[in-house]
Amino acid sequence: LRNHGSVARVWELLPASLREKVRYQPCPTTVARHLDPRLAEPAVREDTVLINCAYDRAGLRFGHDYGHFLAEMAAAIRAMSAAAEVRYAAHMPADERFVDDLRREHGLILPVEPLYLLSNDAIRDLYRRTRLVIGMRGHAGMIPFGCGTPVISLVSHPKLAYFLADIDRPDWGVSVHERALGARLAERARAVLADHPAAVADVHDRQRTLWSVTRENLALLRELTGLPDPFGEPGPDAGPVVPAPRSATGEDRAAPSLRTAPPTP
Repeated sequence: LRNHGSVARVWELLPASLREKVRYQPCPTTVARHLDPRLAEPAVREDTVLINCAYDRAGLRFGHDYGHFLAEMAAAIRAMSAAAEVRYAAHMPADERFVDDLRREHGLILPVEPLYLLSNDAIRDLYRRTRLVIGMRGHAGMIPFGCGTPVISLVSHPKLAYFLADIDRPDWGVSVHERALGARLAERARAVLADHPAAVADVHDRQRTLWSVTRENLALLRELTGLPDPFGEPGPDAGPVVPAPRSATGEDRAAPSLRTAPPTP
């Protein structure tokens, strides 16, 4: 299972004799730099911050605090805009409700990156080129983290905090119900942008821990199956030796966003 929180919950359902069979294995997205040689190369970054908000199960995520959340996010975006261009990364058309509500209620217009129209490779490339990703879904943090980009989680349910606990960085998360959400989010984002090389180095350090767990699990699987090690012997200079993941060529579509708001200039 991909986080210790889920491991603990499943253990509660099992007899003691079976619990040791449940192991922690980080999601492969979090160690993508070790799996795809293209992602291991130094990234050329733009002065941008990407934000994503999730609107599936919105009632469970926000409760009665949505108005407060929106106002605090508007304050945070205004503060962050002094250091970088803030853009919105929509995973699906429904996510674009955030930019519509933000424009209507607070007069802010954010450029939209419609990720749902891009290939997997194009999404990873976008995440590699930005300086910071702020997201409300688990993989809104795990995928850019795996590409080597600093992340901040907008914690709207416990599973988002599980990943941060696994990498021992609980301060990378801010609850959507936090009364001072705007100030805390802006402070954390400015700190990342002010010393970005250190933030990236911290991501790489956390990744090495997850990669070590992955290698240990692979070693156990080799003992059980007799299969060869797909990554060769580990060492300080060892690099990825598996073929890079591929996307279907020509699948990126230069289609317009499906937003209901007027297009951003």
